[in-house]
Amino acid sequence: NHPECTSSLVDMDEGTAFHEILDDTSDVRKANEHIDRLIFCSGKVFYDLDKHRTEADLNNAAIIRIEQMYPWYAAKIKEIASRYPNASKWVWCQEEPLNMGAWSFVWSRLEKIAGHRVRYAGRVSAASPSTGSKAIHKREQKDLVERAFNV
Repeated sequence: NHPECTSSLVDMDEGTAFHEILDDTSDVRKANEHIDRLIFCSGKVFYDLDKHRTEADLNNAAIIRIEQMYPWYAAKIKEIASRYPNASKWVWCQEEPLNMGAWSFVWSRLEKIAGHRVRYAGRVSAASPSTGSKAIHKREQKDLVERAFNV
């Protein structure tokens, strides 16, 4: 569990705790004319991306979370992406290796919505979802997060 990943009991009682697609809620979103990059992700990698964006003082990227892959909410993704008219770079970021995780499902669907190439920021293909080494994992995680803002 990530300490920032919480819902209140009121959210759950009112049936609004789960959202399939989450737009960026940071202050970066308010200056959407400066945003030239949309980073799509799912799960806890969002918190690493958001932390890096804050620490590096980056204001040109919005982070959009796709929390439910199927059914595919193309209309909702289009609606959110339309809020960033200057976002010509779209990136999918995932912690899992290239041959695992959601990339193989989302890339063609995102490209269809974007009308252009979607870039990948994540681990290379591997036989195992984990390196088995905390030091290597941290190095790879740092690298994939940085690539999401540079690829």
